[in-house]
Amino acid sequence: MEIKQENRNGLTVMSLAGKLDTVSSPEVQSALTAALEAADKGVVIDMAEVAYVSSAGLRVMLIGGKTAKAKDKAFRLAGLKPAVAEVFKMSGFDRLLEIRPDVAAATG
Repeated sequence: MEIKQENRNGLTVMSLAGKLDTVSSPEVQSALTAALEAADKGVVIDMAEVAYVSSAGLRVMLIGGKTAKAKDKAFRLAGLKPAVAEVFKMSGFDRLLEIRPDVAAATG
């Protein structure tokens, strides 16, 4: 898993590339926790380059959403590929997390 971060409009944009599964989830969880601590307004997860999400990856995103809510910060997912978006829809996570079509829509 490749993780990059940048700031846009007070939001930390975390760009992920690879598979979000049991192997990569701990690394992503750690980076997300640190990003939520440091972010002014919140975190946007750019998932345009994520090809696969397992249940472990879904758990990381749910924890991120709950942590952000507790800190009164934004938490948005952006750019989900159709197969990844389907996993979020089938699991019902599309109703629990804010999902935007792309980073521009998530940070604007």
